[in-house]
Amino acid sequence: MKRLFAAFAFILLLAGITATGIYFVNDYTGQMDDLLIEAEDAARAGDTHTAISFCQQAEAYWVKAEKVLSLFINYSDVSQVGQSCTRLAPLIEEGETGEFFASVRTIRVQLIHIASMETFSVS
Repeated sequence: MKRLFAAFAFILLLAGITATGIYFVNDYTGQMDDLLIEAEDAARAGDTHTAISFCQQAEAYWVKAEKVLSLFINYSDVSQVGQSCTRLAPLIEEGETGEFFASVRTIRVQLIHIASMETFSVS
């Protein structure tokens, strides 16, 4: 009977860790997506200073997120987003809006990919 309780406790521990990972991944990717949407909207409106500010906020936010997310997800997947974020502010500063919008879409697809890796499914 003790083994049964130990096994049950172990399964609960694993489920808790998994649920925590899913929560953090969804939270960080959602927040990052919101920042990117704000930067994109500001760039479309022609407000480069606000767009640059949102890009810098997104980059700083992702640096913090990398530390947590690398516990749950392959680090190379997480670092790709960070590397892509470092290019956003310079693109806006140089007036390369087409390249900026393409980079934002790429990052958003990467975020969707990261979030979908942590989606719970029975299959």
